[in-house]
Amino acid sequence: EDVATTFGLKVVPIVGIGALKDAENFVKGNPDSTIGTCKMEGLVCRPAYELLDRCGNRIIVKIKWCDYKDLNISEDDK
Repeated sequence: EDVATTFGLKVVPIVGIGALKDAENFVKGNPDSTIGTCKMEGLVCRPAYELLDRCGNRIIVKIKWCDYKDLNISEDDK
């Protein structure tokens, strides 16, 4: 972020660091976006250390709020 700011570039903010389940619970809460005035669409999560699949592709995950909005989520699942 410091390097991007030095060159006047915009970056996607880091929302947090933690377990994948924590990120999932965060998105289920339908939080406000950290940039702008709308709701957050979701999170793109990367492991702390880069992981690759067997073909050499990076392993990342996107957790989208729209995937959870129609589910009945009980308190036990949170």
